[in-house]
Amino acid sequence: IQSSLRCSFKKNMIVEVIDKYRVSNMRVGKISEVIGGRLRINYENTTGEHFWVHHTSELIHPVGWSHEIGHELEATEEYRSEIAKILETNLYPATIPTADYFCNVEKISKIDEQFKEGQKLEAVDPLEMSRICPATIGKVLKDGYFMLSIDGSSVEDRSDWFCYHSSSRLIFPINFCKINKIPLSPPIGYHGDFQWDKYLLETNSVYAPKDLFQIIKKKTINPFFVGMKVEAVDMMAPHLVCVATIAELADSLIRVHFDGWGEDFEQWIDCQSPNIYPIGWCELVGYKLEPPKPPEQENSESTKTRAKKPTNRKSNKRKRIT
Repeated sequence: IQSSLRCSFKKNMIVEVIDKYRVSNMRVGKISEVIGGRLRINYENTTGEHFWVHHTSELIHPVGWSHEIGHELEATEEYRSEIAKILETNLYPATIPTADYFCNVEKISKIDEQFKEGQKLEAVDPLEMSRICPATIGKVLKDGYFMLSIDGSSVEDRSDWFCYHSSSRLIFPINFCKINKIPLSPPIGYHGDFQWDKYLLETNSVYAPKDLFQIIKKKTINPFFVGMKVEAVDMMAPHLVCVATIAELADSLIRVHFDGWGEDFEQWIDCQSPNIYPIGWCELVGYKLEPPKPPEQENSESTKTRAKKPTNRKSNKRKRIT
């Protein structure tokens, strides 16, 4: 809890943050609120649009990050010009946090330690986090970052490609699900039993080597057990922190069940995630805790407003973060 509360960010600081409407993009944002290490970030040049995120999240970065690693950024020419001057002079105004404010990741420079375009792996679907799916490296960026697409679900304009770093603990080598005896969701429209050997032949693809993955290189002891009660961020509506239960464990992963909600709303996260807290955390920091949904509200409106996903997905239309 103490480490979660140690946050150097201040109101009015400028950052680059994921675009919740088009997750393949970054946008410019200004911090408007800081509570318990969580940041409310207002998107620049919008009215009221904002995004909540923990200050150690991989979804926020220092200004200039998108340009440095080759990520798409929605920004004005004025912003790009100002940031170019800051990076050139290394003179940072008080409202521009330097790189040491952010979560540090190892820069990957050796060729044999890098993921390559076209390689296949397993990954938590960033837009439907109850699923772990076959996925493909769509584009390699700099410093160990890459864009990932979920097989069978990606849209033509690639707006749902998601940026991961090589050190992410939500990407896994092929057969991770099989080894850990948890379901792997096959690509939408795939017929027959999914087997990786067969699928690689069918798609004329190669898999990402096992030793590239952080979850393999740095084993973590999972301190949770099934049935534990926690307070957890709904990653698809990250302004909500909800009463939740640990539903399943797999290596360092935990499957979070939001009390009162169906299995379709469950989410796989890493046991070291900054988005899970002990009971009482919200009261401690003064953040609203979403209570369990009572059974009588099953068909009524609630603050957790994401539309229920069908159990058997027939379409590749995916959700967006709210």
